[in-house]
Amino acid sequence: MRLTLPEIVDVCLPPEAVFHNLMIVSIRKSYAGHARKVMNGIWAMGQAMFTKCVIVVDEDCDVQNLAEVTLRVANNIDPERDIQFTLGPVDTLDHASRMPNYGSKMGIDATRKWARRVHAAVAADAEDGAQRGREGRRDLEEAGD
Repeated sequence: MRLTLPEIVDVCLPPEAVFHNLMIVSIRKSYAGHARKVMNGIWAMGQAMFTKCVIVVDEDCDVQNLAEVTLRVANNIDPERDIQFTLGPVDTLDHASRMPNYGSKMGIDATRKWARRVHAAVAADAEDGAQRGREGRRDLEEAGD
């Protein structure tokens, strides 16, 4: 798996999820959206394509410790932003799928989110526009005297 996705640090397939129904993956995150890239890479990989749920956490999370993973999921996700649903092949023995061998999958990005960065040019344009607005207001006030 690391040959295809070298950012993977560790993987856990909990026996409570009958192994292939849940995969918890820690990664060395290096860009926004990285967790989704890993989810989709897993679903494109051999037998891993049958994984029903993938949870991606940061590299400092012990994926073998389900309490720590639960803490990361509970504290690092905004459900609308960080949960991805997709359709694809599922295990033949998956009795919950909508039809034989085909169903839905869920990926959860439980990595820490990076602060939003404003591009320097956009920030400069905004400040320039604000300055022109202040100058225009001043000119109007002076013209009204």
